[in-house]
Amino acid sequence: MAFLDYVANEYEVKLSNRAKSSFYKNKERDLAIIALLLASGVRLSEAVNLDLKDVNLNMMVIEVTRKGGKRDSVNVAAFAKPYLENYLAIRSHRYHAEKTDTAFFLSLYRGVANRMDASSIEKMVGKYSEDFKIRVTPHKLRHTLATRLYDATKSQVLVSHQLGHASTQVTDLYTHIVNDEQKNALDKL
Repeated sequence: MAFLDYVANEYEVKLSNRAKSSFYKNKERDLAIIALLLASGVRLSEAVNLDLKDVNLNMMVIEVTRKGGKRDSVNVAAFAKPYLENYLAIRSHRYHAEKTDTAFFLSLYRGVANRMDASSIEKMVGKYSEDFKIRVTPHKLRHTLATRLYDATKSQVLVSHQLGHASTQVTDLYTHIVNDEQKNALDKL
């Protein structure tokens, strides 16, 4: 959430006027992408392939195609709703979207709307993280959601289901992170 706040409120301070223009053009979309990744833990490919029909903001659920082509409903944390709504409010006008443009996240190239691709999202997230000690990636945002969800629930099953893992073994990684934090906290006592 601090990353979202930074992008929304602090990032533009360091920009030139020309860079600010580009930032303002895509600010709502970029914040919506980051919020969705942080609030759902979906893979980058799942976010890229998201269509308008896959997003239900009333229920805060998205339908994604998981690895292996399986469709799945994914819950989205409530904090993402205003970011997604703000983006949807400007999507059609700002990105010149036609009824045939079904992609949820759009970019504009030479006046034509296009589905955002994975490399563009990776570059966008990386650009916003340049002021941090660690480079943020879409996968790190997924990892953040998993760690926070495990910390809140202590349930590998819930984390595994949220991330679309076939088993809880993959989720062991997040358990170890929380255990390391616990050990570090104990060492400071």
